[in-house]
Amino acid sequence: MSKSLLILAVAAAGSIAVVFFVIGLPLFGVEFPKGQVSGSSVSDGFYEFRSTRQLFSIRYPDTFEYARSRDSATSFSFVFQDTAGPRAFQIYVRNYDLSDIPESEFLLDVPSGVRFDEQPVVLDGVPAVQFISRTSDGVELIEMWAITRGRLYEITALREHKDLFDSVIAGWKFL
Repeated sequence: MSKSLLILAVAAAGSIAVVFFVIGLPLFGVEFPKGQVSGSSVSDGFYEFRSTRQLFSIRYPDTFEYARSRDSATSFSFVFQDTAGPRAFQIYVRNYDLSDIPESEFLLDVPSGVRFDEQPVVLDGVPAVQFISRTSDGVELIEMWAITRGRLYEITALREHKDLFDSVIAGWKFL
């Protein structure tokens, strides 16, 4: 398979995941069963999720459950959804051999090309970029992208759930 086709396939899978995420349909055929305990208890109403393969951990509210999927041989999605309401966020991780993120990479993920309020930030000591994107349907997302240890990390939530997004970012640790 050519590199262009592989990039196109990954972009298509990511776009489909964002659409399902935004409209609240179960992703990848995974239902979130009620009462399932996901992660290990931390304290103050939070769990810890740790991925030793993808080299990160986060704290997330104890009313959330998660599902993981392998999107390709080198990419993974982690979707965290509130069992008590419509709030959710997604973490997408893939192998990445560049040291920066060119415009063409953003366009693969945000085909509408609408991205604003872009600002450099730091995620657990790693330089990152945070921005607002708008889907072709007009839905606004808040995103943060970071590159470290040969991986690209994309953290995404609906813009209206910025408080949730901020709490995830505050509890983020690279392993």
